[in-house]
Amino acid sequence: MRIVTGLLFLGAALCAPGCSDGNGNGGETTEPTPEQAALLEACTLDLFGVFEGLPDLLLVAQGESGGAVVVPSPDPADPRPAYTVHVPIDLDGDGNRDDAVDGTITFSRDPALGFAPGDRASLSWTLLGDDAQGSGTFDLRVTPSGMVEVMGSGTITTGGCTMDLVIDEAHAVAVPLRMAPQAPSHVALPFEGGRIRFVLEAGPETLGGTITRGAATLEVYSADVNGVPVPDFPLGIG
Repeated sequence: MRIVTGLLFLGAALCAPGCSDGNGNGGETTEPTPEQAALLEACTLDLFGVFEGLPDLLLVAQGESGGAVVVPSPDPADPRPAYTVHVPIDLDGDGNRDDAVDGTITFSRDPALGFAPGDRASLSWTLLGDDAQGSGTFDLRVTPSGMVEVMGSGTITTGGCTMDLVIDEAHAVAVPLRMAPQAPSHVALPFEGGRIRFVLEAGPETLGGTITRGAATLEVYSADVNGVPVPDFPLGIG
């Protein structure tokens, strides 16, 4: 899914400070516009593309087959064991992995030994896509249930808008270590639990809040538009 450039200029659709909220209360925005929600959805889907590439990256690092390329880092300044990575991903859901996550990952121990609960890795990543770019650093931690907890921060830019995101350790996002390779991209929510704090910037407008997983979709709470609180709302992802 891609958002056209025209959605960037939300002034006509956004209730600016001083306008009515529809209930006779001037000066406050009561909910994000559909355009803002669509921009947030697009950035979130691209973030999911990064999440979906992590299992392939980790499995290839421990010697299993997959589409990722994981090779020892040639930089002598990198700690050991450090690897450069290239993970093809499918951002637009057309079945072609024509986008990629590149970066460097450092493991707490040799991944060829396999992963045990408590093993950790630090991934410095760059998202390279036709319509989306991004970068950040994620810390990964293997859990006893076969999940990989993801925490850290990054930035996703798509359709001209930018989303800054933070996942703290206390509310890490959990991604299955093994994901079905035949699963169409972006159909199922690729993570469990966790919270993603974000600030979305589109031109002069901002939308901030926290994304969490609900029963059937993603939910946004503690949100604000241009600093004005708005009610919780669902994203059209689920």
